[in-house]
Amino acid sequence: MQDTCQGSNSVLDLPKNKKTLNSWKSFIVPSLLIFVLFLVAGLLVTNALSTFYYQERVQEASLLAKSYASVLSTVIDAEHQLDQQMQSTLQVAGVTVSKYTEGFSNELLATMAANLDIHVIYLYNKDLVITHSSDGKYIGWETPAKHPVRDFYESAEQFHVDEIRADTVSGILYKYGYYRFDDKRMVQVGILASNIEELYAQFEPQYIVERLSKEATHTRLAFLDPKGEVLAATDPSIIGTMID
Repeated sequence: MQDTCQGSNSVLDLPKNKKTLNSWKSFIVPSLLIFVLFLVAGLLVTNALSTFYYQERVQEASLLAKSYASVLSTVIDAEHQLDQQMQSTLQVAGVTVSKYTEGFSNELLATMAANLDIHVIYLYNKDLVITHSSDGKYIGWETPAKHPVRDFYESAEQFHVDEIRADTVSGILYKYGYYRFDDKRMVQVGILASNIEELYAQFEPQYIVERLSKEATHTRLAFLDPKGEVLAATDPSIIGTMID
């Protein structure tokens, strides 16, 4: 009789265990689903925010690059305009001297140089010998063969401007211009390169990049030519390299 009662109690306990198990399932499964949903949603939100932030940074970088490109383009154009102004100054000086119909003197050339905002004027006869100069130097100097003055004289050009070069006698750097007279004489006018280089230094791409980088210390800048060669950069070691 006792065994029968014990058996009955075991049978009666089964529904309670099953009910408890079902209760845990009803709690754990939804919780896991909710956790998975939150995890997926979190990843999606994080990815969306990351993409948004990246796109914002790309847009910001694009606007920054356009701004810097505009600055550099303006500077390069200003350098070109400065070079054109130098050539114009030298040409005006050459024309002015060539149109003078009175007799020349060193003092007159010195006054002309000061008024025309140039540094030297050398007047050559048809044999390419200096007859007058604004600084009183080189009177009687004969132009040797294979010299820029002779190269111009033997060309068909009316006017020509050299790149900055050292004077063949003094070694001082000048930017020279030449103008041909109708009577086969010619004049050489020059501007000291030190004055020009001080101006040009402010238009150098590397100088501009360094100035810009001071305002954006966490930004790396590189200025490329149309072929992709680095002309200037915040990292000087990459200057001269090619970037695809």
